[in-house]
Amino acid sequence: MTMLEDVAPVDEARSYRQASFPRRLLVAFAGSGMHMILAFVLLFSIIRLLGRPDPDLADEYRALGSFAKGLSPAQRAGLRPGDVIVAVNGHKVANLDSLITLVKPTPR
Repeated sequence: MTMLEDVAPVDEARSYRQASFPRRLLVAFAGSGMHMILAFVLLFSIIRLLGRPDPDLADEYRALGSFAKGLSPAQRAGLRPGDVIVAVNGHKVANLDSLITLVKPTPR
């Protein structure tokens, strides 16, 4: 309904244009408010169901797990499951991101 629509005289008292300012404001923001609530509920659900990264597991990211079938670059370099990478070319490896940063520019 718009402010210019014709309304039956019986329904005029219940029309949007006859509502008080707070009620019109409530109607105007109801859709946006519901979208915000839904976004927070979905975000909370995703975080709750999928979890968040645990910084205490950083050492586990540095430890090598099982390798894929065939010779991987790690196997060709002599790494075996259970090995822990502590440094690359003299630079300390603190976490997986620092390992990637140190290894990425290395020529093959």
